[in-house]
Amino acid sequence: SPLVEAMLASALEVSRRLGGMEALYTRWIGWIVATNRSAGAAEHRIAYGTPSQFANFLIETLEVLSLKGDRHLAYARFCATGVALSRNTDTQRNLSIASYRSFDMLDLALEELPLNTPIFAPFIVECMALNFNIEHVLAGLPLNEAADDPSFLIWQQDADAIRLLSVSETLFDLIQACRPGPATLGDLMRDRLVTANEVPSKTLEVLSNAIDSRFIHVGVVP
Repeated sequence: SPLVEAMLASALEVSRRLGGMEALYTRWIGWIVATNRSAGAAEHRIAYGTPSQFANFLIETLEVLSLKGDRHLAYARFCATGVALSRNTDTQRNLSIASYRSFDMLDLALEELPLNTPIFAPFIVECMALNFNIEHVLAGLPLNEAADDPSFLIWQQDADAIRLLSVSETLFDLIQACRPGPATLGDLMRDRLVTANEVPSKTLEVLSNAIDSRFIHVGVVP
């Protein structure tokens, strides 16, 4: 399965730390049997697992074997997120012609809106920050050779697909602040000023670009 192949690097690293592929296989069988039994699976399916379960197994094993900041653990979580979204997300959920119309250009500039204007990120289904350059890894570079510059990732629900996008740290933080519920324009500007010493004009610039890219939605308070 391509979903399992994506986790090959993490699986090989777990194998190396456990002492070989046999040790990895033995541990996986024990894990999946215990998981399936606790879920009441039929006996003839007791040793069968899904890509999502294999990803969770790798994460749990690496959490035991890893040190803080381990790239292999972070990468396993990245893969698990992709697997879970491909399996669980209904790409038609909450999408309608009306939803897209709500992204029309604002009649007012952001700086003219009331500070209690709600800011949403309704179509961002997941966010993740990594301590290495994931684009290098996705391009085929070994995990330990990827640059140390961090990656800020969002998964955006579109009409018929989920897009994985790399964004700036500022935009990532703003989107995170709008999930799962809305934040107000005033709160976002205040928080960026306090936590990042960012002037409100810079925050408004990033928010404006995010509106154009349909990462966020602005709801004007009557």
